[in-house]
Amino acid sequence: MKMYWVMGWRNIWRNRRRSAITIGAMAFSVTLLVFFFGFMASWMGQMEENVIGMSVGDIQIHHAQYLADQNLYQLVPDADALLEELHGHGFAAATRVYGYGLMASDESGKSAGAQFKGISLANEPTVTLLHRDRNLLNGRFLTGETRLELPDTTEAAGSFDDPLGGDEGYAAEAEALVVGQVVLGKKLAHTLSVGPGDTVNVVTMSADGTMGNELFDVIGVFKNFSELEDRSLALVTRDDYQRLFRLPDDQVHEIAIRRPEGADLQESRAKIAGLAGDRGEARTWQEILPAIAEMVTFQRTIMVLFGFMMYIGAGLLIMNSTLMMVFERIREFGVMKAIGLRPLQILVLVFFETFWMSVVAGIAGIAAGVPLTLWVGKVGIDLTSMAPDGFAMSGTVFDPVMYARVTVDSIYLPFLMLLAVAFASALYPAVKAAVIEPVKAIYHI
Repeated sequence: MKMYWVMGWRNIWRNRRRSAITIGAMAFSVTLLVFFFGFMASWMGQMEENVIGMSVGDIQIHHAQYLADQNLYQLVPDADALLEELHGHGFAAATRVYGYGLMASDESGKSAGAQFKGISLANEPTVTLLHRDRNLLNGRFLTGETRLELPDTTEAAGSFDDPLGGDEGYAAEAEALVVGQVVLGKKLAHTLSVGPGDTVNVVTMSADGTMGNELFDVIGVFKNFSELEDRSLALVTRDDYQRLFRLPDDQVHEIAIRRPEGADLQESRAKIAGLAGDRGEARTWQEILPAIAEMVTFQRTIMVLFGFMMYIGAGLLIMNSTLMMVFERIREFGVMKAIGLRPLQILVLVFFETFWMSVVAGIAGIAAGVPLTLWVGKVGIDLTSMAPDGFAMSGTVFDPVMYARVTVDSIYLPFLMLLAVAFASALYPAVKAAVIEPVKAIYHI
């Protein structure tokens, strides 16, 4: 066996120029693939983090039929107690409530349907990243502050004296309106032609059967979020939502949960399902968004397929180089067979030469690809000029600055794939060398 290692190494340097060209091309392919795999790993990681960190969380609890029907009355009961149980078991969790209504702007005269999402300002930041300024196109996030506004009619009424002789006029009897805060999706804000500083009027059908009618100050607009949220999201606090929809106390539509660091997703779901019991059904983000989950799951398959496509050129070069080596050494192989080497031994010798070229190329390619990936991971690829607010794909949004990261897969997969392609490419030349007839080979010109 030692003979194969030694002879294989020596033989690749018998024609240094050809070997250097072949190894250089192989190394270049490895460098590109290391970077591509690192870029894809970062991209898929960002997709998963955007889904989990921006909205969904790792796991959610709903009424069993809520995701299918989106019914206002399909609620998770005893939500506060369940939230305390989840916190007690180390899970970060936040309650959410949803509802649909008509939003209109008096200034622009435009109106649009909106999905209201009521969140807890205390718990939501432990589950998602919505509160970060980098997610806002302009304005600021919810603070929970409200203001009071008198109805327009009281201004006119207040100009008359109280007929009973009072000093304060009718304005003293007017009921002040509580004006809450709302952060809108980008497309919804554009449809209404509103932005931070504007006030919108909202009309809904409340849970108690009455008509809900409230004013909200627009304090912020999200950047690209996802197609649905961009078009319809109206984010408010739980208190402001409750004034509008009047849901029963301690009942919510959704509890979003983040599992502890390092905890298994399926084991966490099973544990949460046990805590929820009959109060709701626990689903992972993969069950809630199966299309994106499949993309993340098949990430490695996509990477491998693309990698083999990139190696096609290198494989043809390896085959050509090995064939040239065989043709140049036909007489040598004939002599080797004449002194007793079996065809399988000739085959193995050619494969060892291919192996050594692959090892040298793999080391050189990884040595160049890892620093390149780390550098892009630090400075990023800035696509802000093409998509200032990021770009949406497959229901999620990516930042306009793309990064890469070095992973275990991005190092060993390109090398293993190179070996596979190299051996496959060298198979025909190796067989050609193995089946040479000694007499014809010795007299070959």
